[in-house]
Amino acid sequence: MNLDATAGNRVMWPCKTPPLTVFMDKETDLLVPPDVFAVWQHLPFRDGVFHTIIFDPPHTINYSSPVTWYKDQKSKGGRKGSWYGFFKTKRDLVLSLCRAAAEFYRVGEVLCVKWYEGQVSLHKIIPLFRPWRKFKVFKPKPRMGRRSWRKSSPLTWWVTFNKEAISR
Repeated sequence: MNLDATAGNRVMWPCKTPPLTVFMDKETDLLVPPDVFAVWQHLPFRDGVFHTIIFDPPHTINYSSPVTWYKDQKSKGGRKGSWYGFFKTKRDLVLSLCRAAAEFYRVGEVLCVKWYEGQVSLHKIIPLFRPWRKFKVFKPKPRMGRRSWRKSSPLTWWVTFNKEAISR
């Protein structure tokens, strides 16, 4: 079983309903509603239920330009930063990601984190995922034969964390 902890409108999913995947988000006004409404700092799942967790957290602090990806854009009035989300302060970023890392460690075996280095560099967020032991960092490769609505940014990274068995 897999968890997309920040499903949003499932933009990265070619198939919007893949088998054995639970979609979670806190937003209620998305074009494609999630299976579970929750925040990633407090997961409503039992321990060890997921094999893989996909996590695409907000990448910005104090976001200031409007984002309008809602069913009814007029009623939202271009609410600032709410589709991608944002952290209010650096402290908020640190506390939120540390709490999320602990929750993901509790419910999953593998954690895949997408990070965009627009404001905060990757090497500053990796230590926030302390419970996780092993990790691999890689840049996304272009997919052959697939058209994308935007090009992959050179500042975007994927980090895969695995639980490491603790030997006694």
